[in-house]
Amino acid sequence: MFGWLRRIRENARSQSREWMIRCTTCGHERSVADAGGVRFGAWGKKYTVGRCSQCGKLRRLVIHHPSRGPL
Repeated sequence: MFGWLRRIRENARSQSREWMIRCTTCGHERSVADAGGVRFGAWGKKYTVGRCSQCGKLRRLVIHHPSRGPL
């Protein structure tokens, strides 16, 4: 594999571990990488609909970076 492509892949993995996804109903939180997602080169928070791993139901989820301010 090309060296530059490997570096991009590793950067994407490490950035995805820093971003958190939180259920707005129960407050359960885990990293985007643990949820099977990728968040690379992003800024700000994002709201989406998905299944909460704690509640087991479709909920409104917020994707945020903890070091970039409060929710």
